[in-house]
Amino acid sequence: MCSILVLFWVFCGVSAAAQDDFVMRLDTASVQPGARVPLGLSLDNTRGVASFELLIHHDPLGLIPEGVTLEGTRASDFEYLEFQFDASGNPGNIRVLAIADILGQPATPPLDSGSGEICRFVFRVVSNSAYSGFSLPVRFEYLDNDANTLVDEFGVFVGRSDITYYNGWVFVDSIGAIRIGDINLNSIVADVGDAVLFTNYFINPVHYPLNALQMANTDVNQDGYLGTVADLVRLINWVVQGPSFARPSVGGREPVDAVLKDSGWGLSIGYESSEALGAALIVVDLVEPADPATVVTAPHGMDVAADTVNGQLRVLVYSMQGNSLPMGTGQLAGLAAETQVKGAVVELASATGEMLSAVVQHSPVAEMPKEFSLHQSYPNPFNPVTTITFDIVGAGARQVRLAVYNALGQQVSVLIDDVLPAGPHRVEWDGTDDHGRRVASGVYMYRLESAVFSEARKMLLLK
Repeated sequence: MCSILVLFWVFCGVSAAAQDDFVMRLDTASVQPGARVPLGLSLDNTRGVASFELLIHHDPLGLIPEGVTLEGTRASDFEYLEFQFDASGNPGNIRVLAIADILGQPATPPLDSGSGEICRFVFRVVSNSAYSGFSLPVRFEYLDNDANTLVDEFGVFVGRSDITYYNGWVFVDSIGAIRIGDINLNSIVADVGDAVLFTNYFINPVHYPLNALQMANTDVNQDGYLGTVADLVRLINWVVQGPSFARPSVGGREPVDAVLKDSGWGLSIGYESSEALGAALIVVDLVEPADPATVVTAPHGMDVAADTVNGQLRVLVYSMQGNSLPMGTGQLAGLAAETQVKGAVVELASATGEMLSAVVQHSPVAEMPKEFSLHQSYPNPFNPVTTITFDIVGAGARQVRLAVYNALGQQVSVLIDDVLPAGPHRVEWDGTDDHGRRVASGVYMYRLESAVFSEARKMLLLK
């Protein structure tokens, strides 16, 4: 009996000493769906620490890892940090290795004894409102002997038997009753105010942010993706045509690829699609600031709005009347020729409110043309505006004349009669004559002439 008590005392004594020496704690946090959440890992240590190796596990469906940092922690002076998401091929595992001093660098002392955060994980909670009210665990994982261990200031390995661990979690707040379509939270679903607020969000999400409940209410097409232009199209269809046009998306529907091209004029984005398009969100990275007013007017029947946010130009092409862009080829939007861009990301939606994948082909710098040429106008057929592009070559400027003629060969409008430099050029014709009067539907010819070049093409105006 006595020996049992002695053994019990010795066991308890070792455990207590271990708890006093090293304790690791993962924080807890409470956030809304879609929010970004930093989650710290704290250490209580009675001896200095030269390095630590961590292995934690998070819910891979509910939490999206964005980074690991030592900045602002007790270990901020450590010289080496390495981390890996989905470590060893295990979804949700994050491995971290941090070392205070490495060879070839100025000497850095070990972490002093003390208490506080030594590492911080950054996650983003998924926007899916189904996680509202749930706790997502973030815990220590023990797949190998080095996981969640230390090396102290004397170079002695500190294993798991000498460390006490406390797991953490992320609690996803309840956001309230979801009412699909009630984005402005006035208890009325799918009114004009909802469409206006949603439109403003796309143009400038900084000035018109949506909270978690509002974002949950944006899934109008009920495809599980919140705050997309497909939801905007479905919402406008609902407002304009009634609730029957807000039906859920059909499951298993294959996305339609759309090809978007930068013409080199700045950014002129066209499309090629096998079905009608209801909206497009174009986010452009600018080389220099640009006035949103330089955005070219959208095709006939569509609206266009733009704003500059954090160095990016956000362009929304849509229709408050529920109109759409026809299947086939056409133009979404464009910027003035002097606007320089580094790239663009485009989000597309069909006319019935389904997301479409988009591939952007970007040519940052337009090549100087090698020969005179007059290109086919676009769109063609058109109503009410079409764009005519042409190339001029040569060492200097040239006198150029571009005019439009009717089917009888009679001059309708002179678009350009000026001296232009070599390079690509474009001009729009709005279907009016030289007196500003609308011309009739039909076939028209446009001719480009200079001292060394002359070419004509046809276009069709429809009303």
